[in-house]
Amino acid sequence: MSNYKEGSLVIYHSSPAMITNIQNDKITIELQNKKIKKVREKDIIFLCSNIKNLKELEENLNADIESALELLEGETVDINDLSELIFNENSCNAVYKTWIIVQKGIYFSGEINNISSNSKEYIEGIITKQNEKEQETKNWNDYLKRVKERTIIESDLIKLKEIEQVALDKSTSNKTMKALNIEINPKKAHKLLLDLNVWNETVNPYPKRLNCSLNAPNFNIPNLPTENRKDLTHLETYAIDSENTKDPDDAISLDGEYLWVHIADVASLINPNSELDLESRGRGSSLYLPEKVVNMIPHKIVEQLGLGLQEISPALSFKIKVNDEGKPFCEEITPSLVKVIRISYNKVDDLMKQEPFSSINSIINRFYERRKLNGSRDINLPETDIIVNSKNEFFKNSILQINSKENTPELEIYINKIENSPSREMVSNSMLLTGEAVADWLSINNIPAPFVTQNEPLEIKDPKTLSEMLAYLKTFQKSKLTLAGGKHYGLGLDKYTRVTSPLRRYSDLLVHQQIRAFLANKEIIASKEMEERMTEAEFTSRNATTASRLSAKHWKLFYIKYFSNKEFDGILMDKRNGKGIVMIPELAIDAKVHNVKSLELDTELKIKITDVNIPKLELYGKIL
Repeated sequence: MSNYKEGSLVIYHSSPAMITNIQNDKITIELQNKKIKKVREKDIIFLCSNIKNLKELEENLNADIESALELLEGETVDINDLSELIFNENSCNAVYKTWIIVQKGIYFSGEINNISSNSKEYIEGIITKQNEKEQETKNWNDYLKRVKERTIIESDLIKLKEIEQVALDKSTSNKTMKALNIEINPKKAHKLLLDLNVWNETVNPYPKRLNCSLNAPNFNIPNLPTENRKDLTHLETYAIDSENTKDPDDAISLDGEYLWVHIADVASLINPNSELDLESRGRGSSLYLPEKVVNMIPHKIVEQLGLGLQEISPALSFKIKVNDEGKPFCEEITPSLVKVIRISYNKVDDLMKQEPFSSINSIINRFYERRKLNGSRDINLPETDIIVNSKNEFFKNSILQINSKENTPELEIYINKIENSPSREMVSNSMLLTGEAVADWLSINNIPAPFVTQNEPLEIKDPKTLSEMLAYLKTFQKSKLTLAGGKHYGLGLDKYTRVTSPLRRYSDLLVHQQIRAFLANKEIIASKEMEERMTEAEFTSRNATTASRLSAKHWKLFYIKYFSNKEFDGILMDKRNGKGIVMIPELAIDAKVHNVKSLELDTELKIKITDVNIPKLELYGKIL
């Protein structure tokens, strides 16, 4: 400790300190914050031996680094000599400031007793990088200031694209949002982009968030294979749909005491593991958005196989008998040719008492009554169909635009309430009837296929009002696809598979592929492979369904905010702690309200919309 004595200036953990006491091998130092600490000799670096107070280090000194570099000319010196060269003195303040300069490593390198100058090229390189970093920091701070003040410029869009990736759920980190103390999630990013006026409220993020393909599949379409098909063109065959349906995949005929249910024969063109099959499996289902419909399979196949889109349609036809107890049995399955009459629900409602609809409905009603006895309940909550028309393309790779609110596309939005009707009930039950009959047929023939099951709710109820229906629906467990067929309690079916929509849902196509292979004595898909295919398809199909539901809500909120008056008739559906959920039947959307403690559920009331939060998909109102 020959150099150390009380009043020495030392460095401790890269900060200056003054020795105040030395006893044996323990050294007491005072830090700049006045704290006292006992240290060992190896913990400190000696600078100079005569400092009265650390405040001396606060005095400014004039440095001449350029002259020091010229005088040093490649020689090595200790820190005292270098202090003389830079500051023309070697006071403790000058030595400390020299130490700081050496530590920065720009002009000088080495240890306290062996310091040399850096080359001119090295110094210039370091200074250039330092200036670039300082400019980068300034640019970043200027950018953050613009974001805070909502005055962004075109060059900011590069960084804002990273926020867009968060809004589309493609990234979970973001430097800008972190710097602004904004929680990093898609909803917050969505709101920020709206606030910055680089997204407008027509931007629908949900299909991209859920990784849904927004482009129609485009493949070479094989010719329909030549095969023996049963000629059923003599039967009056009806495809009953909404007037705007463009992909009709089911139709029904009456043949004495039998029903024929005809389904678009998609498996005749799409073979397992073909390019078309893999594409359909990756999509899971068609994507139905208010802005557009993205078919699961190429549109040319829809045109060729959609029932009633050609004068004679190829089909896979199921001959079904419903016994007196309402149980359906599949008597025959065959590739066929049918002549289909396309007809709307409204038209059939007017013809329900006439043949063949009267007899068809009578047969199907036996099945329906059995479903009810088996636990099925009518859950008739309001439904709507929403269509958004625009000349603009909504789904671009990046949707960012400066002043995007000024660039809002011209829109036409149509929201039509879907009225429950006898024809809709008839068609719905005919499809369920077919699903149960085919499920039994698959089981009898030991054919692996995706069966749809649903566990029993905790309590079987018979809801009458809308609020009771909603509450009961919330007790249902999610349905699932399984190779082990079981009961579907929500539908009141002992066994069920989806088979009537192969144009729009891959699990239905899987069933068709198995049926066709079995009928042709070809190899069917084995259980393990079937499970893998249906699991993949179920995941992507759920994404498409969720994207469709959230997109519809997005556009309903947009419609309420910009196209409608703000007063609606509503029904109180749920309440807790004085807060309530009010259903607006004409739009099939919920609004959150307050002050409902004294109101009974299912009370009809009028509300005024007070806030529309599009990023959070929430609607708020007050009771009038």
